[in-house]
Amino acid sequence: FFGFGVDLMVPSGFFRDRRLWTPAQQAASEEARKRHQLMLEELDRRCSGTCAGSKARSLLKIAGQSASAELPTDVADSALDPGDGEAQDAQLAQLNAIFEAQIDLLIEQRIPVVSFHFGWPESHQVARLKSEGVFLIGKATSVREAKYLIERGADCVVAQGSEAGGHTGKFLDDEATPSALQLTREIVAALPGIPVISAGGIMDGSDVADALRAGASAAMLGTAFLTTQECQMAKAHREALLVSAAEDTSTKLTRVFTGKPARTLVISRYTTQVMGDLETQLPNCFNGMPLGRVLQKAAAAAGEQEVMYMWAGANWAKSRRRGTTCLSAEALVRRLEAELASAFPGHSPSSTSRSVQQGEFQQLVSARL
Repeated sequence: FFGFGVDLMVPSGFFRDRRLWTPAQQAASEEARKRHQLMLEELDRRCSGTCAGSKARSLLKIAGQSASAELPTDVADSALDPGDGEAQDAQLAQLNAIFEAQIDLLIEQRIPVVSFHFGWPESHQVARLKSEGVFLIGKATSVREAKYLIERGADCVVAQGSEAGGHTGKFLDDEATPSALQLTREIVAALPGIPVISAGGIMDGSDVADALRAGASAAMLGTAFLTTQECQMAKAHREALLVSAAEDTSTKLTRVFTGKPARTLVISRYTTQVMGDLETQLPNCFNGMPLGRVLQKAAAAAGEQEVMYMWAGANWAKSRRRGTTCLSAEALVRRLEAELASAFPGHSPSSTSRSVQQGEFQQLVSARL
C-alpha cells in the first residue's frame, strides 16, 4: 500500500532531554506555552458557537489534561508539558519504540527507498534495512552532515538548501545553510561518485535543469506540489497559496510553533509580533513547544491565517505565476518534464549529456522499484 518510498523523522534529531536545556531555554519554553494557551483561549472566544469554536475548545481541553492522560496520537506529543527527568526518559523510549516499529513495517512491506529527516538511524537499524536491499537517503544542510551520512551507510544525500519550505533537516550544527545550488555543488565536490539530490526552492523544469547542471543526480520538489489536487492541507493554507497571499509575500524560518526551524509564509502576525522575541531563546526540539501544534490545529479549524503557520519554500509564488496551481500531481509532473526538456535540450535517460553519476542513480533507484 506504500508508493515509491517513505520518509521518516529520526527521534534523536527532534527530541531533546529537558535536563540539557539552559535556564534561558526553560524559561522561553514556559513563556511560549503560556502565550499559546492565551491564544487558544482567544480563538475559543472568537469562534464561539461555531464548529471551529467547538474544535478550539476541544483542543484547549486536551491541552489542559495531565501527562498521564490518554490522548489522541496526533496531539499527544505536542499537547503535554515536557515533564521531569523520568517523564523525559519515558517519552524518548516511546519514540524510539515507535521508530523501531516503523522500520519493522518498512521491511515487512518491502519498501524499496527510505529517507530520513533530522539525522540518521542507529547502526543496527541501518544494517537491517541494508540487508533487505533498501536504498537509503539522508538529508544534509552542510558538507559536514553529508559526510556524516555517507560514513554511516547512506546511499544518497539530499542537499537541502536554505530556500526549502517546512522543517530544515539540520542535525549537526547551527551554521547558516547555503542556497540549494551552492550546497549541491559543495557536496558533489566533497563526495565524488555519491548521488546527490538537490532540494530547496525548486519549482519548475528550469530550476531542475539548474540543479542537474550543478552536479545533482536528481531534484526534489515539495512546495510545487502543495497546490495540486491530491495534496491534503488546511483550507486556509491552500487559500493563502492560491489567492490571498500577495505574490511578493516573503518567507522566514521560525521555531515558535514546533520548536524546530521551519520556513513559513510571513502572514501570521502571531509568529512575527506575539512570538518573535522568543525565536532565538527556544530549545531546538519538538518537545520545546508543547502547545504549538495544538494551536495550529485550532487556528486551521478556525481559518485564522494570522495565527497559523503555513509552510512554503522561498519561491512558492512561482506555481501561481506559471499557472500550475490546482493541477493533478500527474499533470504537474508532465509539465515539469516538458519544461526540463526545453531548459535542458537532449536531457533524457539515454542522453550523453547526462553525467555517469546521474545515470547510475537512475539505475540504482529503478532496480529497487
